[in-house]
Order: sequence, then C-alpha cells, then structure tokens
Amino acid sequence: MELSVVILHYNEEERIKRYYKRYLELVKDLQRFVDKFEVILEEDGSTDRTKELLKKIASLDPHFVFIPHDRRLGKGGGLIRAFEVSRGDYVIMLDADFPVPFETIVKIYEHLKKGYDIVIPSRRHPKSQTEIPGVRKAFSFLFNIFVRVLFGINVRDTQVGVKGFKRTVLKECLPKHLMGLSMDVEIIIRAWKKGYRIVEIPTTYVHGKGEHVNVLRDAFKMGKDVLKLWTLLRKERR
Repeated sequence: MELSVVILHYNEEERIKRYYKRYLELVKDLQRFVDKFEVILEEDGSTDRTKELLKKIASLDPHFVFIPHDRRLGKGGGLIRAFEVSRGDYVIMLDADFPVPFETIVKIYEHLKKGYDIVIPSRRHPKSQTEIPGVRKAFSFLFNIFVRVLFGINVRDTQVGVKGFKRTVLKECLPKHLMGLSMDVEIIIRAWKKGYRIVEIPTTYVHGKGEHVNVLRDAFKMGKDVLKLWTLLRKERR
C-alpha cells in the first residue's frame, strides 16, 4: 500500500458534523492521485457521538479503516495505535478540521516520493497564507522559538496538525515520552537528531472552528512537556 492518511479524533462530534462531506471528498480526491491508499479514522475513547458518526462514515467507503477505543490513549497513544494498524509506505497525519486544502495533501505525498523523510506544510513559510486567531498565533510563534532554541533545530512549525512521514522514519521516531499535544515535538526532535531530511512547504491554512482547546492552559502544559522532553532526551544519550 502506498499511503495511509491518519485522522485522530477525540470528542469531535461537532467538527464531524461540520466537515462530514470532507471525509468523502478526501477519498474521492485521493483516488485521482494514489493507486492504493487508506484513510484511518482513529477514535480516542470519546464521550460524545464521535464514535457513532465515524462508524457511519467508515461504512460508506472501503478505503476507510475505523479504529475505536474504549478509553482515551491521548494524541500520541492514538497515533501509535493508528500506525500499528496502518499499511502505507507513507503516512500523513491530518487534523479533523481539515485545515489545509487537498492540494497540500498531494504536495506532501509528492515530496515524500521525491525522497524527503518528513514533510511539514508550515504556517510560517513565507509563501503560506493563514487564518489563525491572534492569541493562538502569538503563542504558537513563541512556542516554536522556545523549541528551536532549546533543541537547536531549524524547523519553524512543529505543531501544525498536518504532517507527512516515510513509514520507516515514523517507526523510529514515534513518541516515547510525550503522549499529549506536544507529541509532534518529540517526533520532529528525534528525526532531526537522527539526520532525517525534513522539509517545510507553503500551504493555505484555515484554523478550524469548535476546537476544545484552552490556549493559555495548553501552552503552559506544552512548555512543561518540552522541558521534560529535553531532560529525558539528555538522559537517553548518556
């Protein structure tokens, strides 16, 4: 199989209702460019109707693979489980609000086929066009500076909810310590330290409505998680 697209869900009932057609449009568009692919719908022990809605979507097309859980694993745990089930040579993570156009998904896939190990549609690329609330944009900017300085990496957007990976690379760099919102950072750091080729490409990005995130609370927690990761990775190298 060439490609696995992984969409993680936790209490996404309202988003699924809003973007219901996008799931089927994604499959239809992928059929134009990829011979063999799957779209993995991972459900992380939600307490609303997310599981019910995803099960219905999965029944509409054989390209969908539905993975429900009885308890919450967290973003990192959900990705690990989805990766274990996936079969694609390339894996693309996609947020449930479909923040980038389909053209970006194709570009990620094409760059992976060209030989890049990780492809990031960066909101900070000079050619990108974004619609992001001011407070979130400011905290995201500061967080990325913090990560770049702390770990010495040259990646300008570690937190965008869409990324592409070679399967072999993701297998080596799956998170071991951070299972929450910061798990992307651990994947990128591990890949950077191993010398894998990471490229950031321009995109159009529209911040989705209805997300259940407290910017101040989560920014503080992510900062603590990153400091914890820095300490743990130093111990790993000893």
